Amino acid sequence: MTGAPPVGTPHVEWATVAGYVDDGTPALIPLAGEPRIEFFVDAYGARTGLRIALGPTDRVPLSGLTAVVVRPVEAHGRRMLEVATAERSLFRDFHDLLQGIADRVRREGYGPARAFTETLASWTELLARTRRVGEEQRIGLLGELYALEWFAHHVGWPVALTSWRGPDSEEHDFGLPEYDVEVKSTAGERRVHSVRGTTQLVPTGNRPLWLLSLQFTRGGSAGHSLGERVREVREQVAQHAPELSQRLTELLARCDWLGPLAAAPDPERWSLRSAPLVLSAADPRVPRLGPQALAALDGEARQRLVALSYGIDLTGLPDAVDAPPALRFPDDPGPPDAGGPAPTHRST
Repeated sequence: MTGAPPVGTPHVEWATVAGYVDDGTPALIPLAGEPRIEFFVDAYGARTGLRIALGPTDRVPLSGLTAVVVRPVEAHGRRMLEVATAERSLFRDFHDLLQGIADRVRREGYGPARAFTETLASWTELLARTRRVGEEQRIGLLGELYALEWFAHHVGWPVALTSWRGPDSEEHDFGLPEYDVEVKSTAGERRVHSVRGTTQLVPTGNRPLWLLSLQFTRGGSAGHSLGERVREVREQVAQHAPELSQRLTELLARCDWLGPLAAAPDPERWSLRSAPLVLSAADPRVPRLGPQALAALDGEARQRLVALSYGIDLTGLPDAVDAPPALRFPDDPGPPDAGGPAPTHRST
């Protein structure tokens, strides 16, 4: 590799790594002293990571992170541990993780495996404090991935993935060619969902809006974890719509998958509790608070209302009989270990 600063760098700042990533220059940045530790950036910013020299008895730890590859490599005539990622949206935070590993090796005298394991454990412990909020996010992402796979089964991966808008959009979750879909997921026994704001259940312009309600239950040894579902979707997109792999990565990052959710423990396995429920947002039985609900407030009161969130209970409502083909789900969601929709669309 070229462009590396002089051997003996005591510390690698993120700005240094970012510079190589941005201009596409490959770089090898060794730290001073022994054992040999080096940060690296591949050509075109394809990957970034850390390598640490392994001793004769040093083992290679396992990575539980889907975005992080941990493996032994041969470099400089010696065996080294490589910890790397190709997820560009993760590079900044990943650099801090690598710094923690390097510090444990140099300052604490830890072996590479212990340094990696304990650094990851400390991050996990910190993130686990938000576990309850994380579970709600996991169920939400699981539901959107279920819908994504089901739409791909009907319209193909390119159309399905392009239609997924992600969590921060002001629009609805999916914008299929002829209509929008809002996905609501719950792990409760009743179909109780949270609605944010006054527009989440309101159609955009003249586009029909459909509401997809999903109920999940813990599947024990059956079902699938969120991490498994993410990996399956990645594989399908890589095979059938590789040009949209970066878009998928960006959407997962916006769902916090490449940050807190990916780093936190992922022990739960989920299956559908019941068949999906599809309703028109215009159905008068669907409770919603639209902009007109605020009309009774005077001007100053409306300005002082900074957030609105409410719950709706859809338990017992029947499916819409006029739902479009891509929103017609089987009455039987499948065996408990299915964990998702029918086999995905195989052509592009």
